[in-house]
Amino acid sequence: MSYTYTDINEDAVYALKKDNLGNFYTEYIPIEKALLNEIDVESFYQTLDDKTYGELNARDRVEKQQQSIIEFYSKISLNYSYLYRNRSYCLYLSSQYGGFFNITVNTQITLYQNHTNYNFPILVELPRDANGASRVYGAKNFKNYTETFLQSYFLQTTYEKFIHEAEIKVISHRFNGWKNFWYTLDDTLSVEIATNFGFGSASYFTVTLIFKGIKIIPYSRLVIYRNADFLQILRNTREYACENESWALALDFIRDASNGFQEGGNDEFIKKYVINECENLVNSLERCLYDNMIEESDNLFGYFISFKPEKLHEIHLEGFLQMVVKAEKISGATNFIDSIYSWCDFVPTQEYIDRIDNCCLVVYPELLECIDEINIFLSLKQIELENSCKKRDQIKVEVDDLLEKTNFYQNTLPSIRIEIYNNYVEAKKLHTISNEDLDNLALKEIKQRYPKLTGIEEKFEKMLIKLEESREKCDNLNQNLSTHQDYLSSMTLSKQSIENYLKIYG
Repeated sequence: MSYTYTDINEDAVYALKKDNLGNFYTEYIPIEKALLNEIDVESFYQTLDDKTYGELNARDRVEKQQQSIIEFYSKISLNYSYLYRNRSYCLYLSSQYGGFFNITVNTQITLYQNHTNYNFPILVELPRDANGASRVYGAKNFKNYTETFLQSYFLQTTYEKFIHEAEIKVISHRFNGWKNFWYTLDDTLSVEIATNFGFGSASYFTVTLIFKGIKIIPYSRLVIYRNADFLQILRNTREYACENESWALALDFIRDASNGFQEGGNDEFIKKYVINECENLVNSLERCLYDNMIEESDNLFGYFISFKPEKLHEIHLEGFLQMVVKAEKISGATNFIDSIYSWCDFVPTQEYIDRIDNCCLVVYPELLECIDEINIFLSLKQIELENSCKKRDQIKVEVDDLLEKTNFYQNTLPSIRIEIYNNYVEAKKLHTISNEDLDNLALKEIKQRYPKLTGIEEKFEKMLIKLEESREKCDNLNQNLSTHQDYLSSMTLSKQSIENYLKIYG
């Protein structure tokens, strides 16, 4: 049977192997699930489907589902108790502070009367700790629970069965928490895979190549990704989305890097993973100096590599944003200097350091000038915002006054209408009057009594529109001011970074 990356950790694990000739390759290893037929899990799932019970009333249906669940898990406990062995399985690979799925022998299924739901019983998994909170399940939830209960067992037993085979280096997994895997190719290249699924404040999935003690860094990502963080880039060679499919990307990358190193030797390896990265970084920085077009990924952060298609496209920068991006990229690159310099013993990298130096020297005076300009811009915008807010507040006072008069007008008109109706009918000796005639007489009367309220509703509506326009203008000015204050903050940080760099290395 053939598998694809969507089957990883579901129907097959993905493994990195090394053959007798020292070549690395990847392959899918089927996850053994024959037990599903033996325990007849499909029949059990059918009993959890409400449609199975036709027109049976809800209470009787739930009771039958409960009985089915109790019988199924009683059979599991009696005949397949090994399924209750402890294991580590992450429910949600990218979740924070959670996502654990732990099984214990003490897990039981019991009934619980929910008095807020017409006394219908629902299903409860008793906690391992008697002081803990029970987890409540309905029939539909129990199918998901059972699927995970079995899948977590199948995945872990497959992992344990094959991980100790000599040819296997790494196997995909869903373990909770921190897991690190190392292997080395002679004394030159080593590989580290680090995962943290569903534990702590951040999940991650990274691969790091280390050449003679020097970490290989993807320098060019600083320029390609708009919001790339140099600290993030310095941590590893590749960072992947926390999802099953990423195992194919990660292990294929390691396979190709390892085989490429063995086939091409040190020089070819360094050219591909170091020199090319330096070239791409510096060429892009130099383009930033003189061009308002940059090549950028549609993945703005660029932290995670995934199967989602990623495209590079030309971005036109103008105004202060052009300097913001230019200064961020060039100042950010100064943080790679120590890493780039560490390769000097193996390959001449001083050229790239010199070119980054030159970028700093060229952009620095431009940056100072731009900071002066944006400070003037912010001062003018602040004045414009203050004036607009004053005008908005004045309009608001007028609107409140008109609202008060409009409310008086609308509250007074009905009483005048009734008064006119009574007087008119009595004077004319009529039994009734048309609504249209009555409305016209009422409007005429209110204009005579309150001439200043003539057209008050129309005035109020027009002034209300004017207020909304004034508010929108103030909001836009405030947003524009905030955006440019962020630009100034970014430029100031870039200025400080370049100054610190030039003091140390200049």
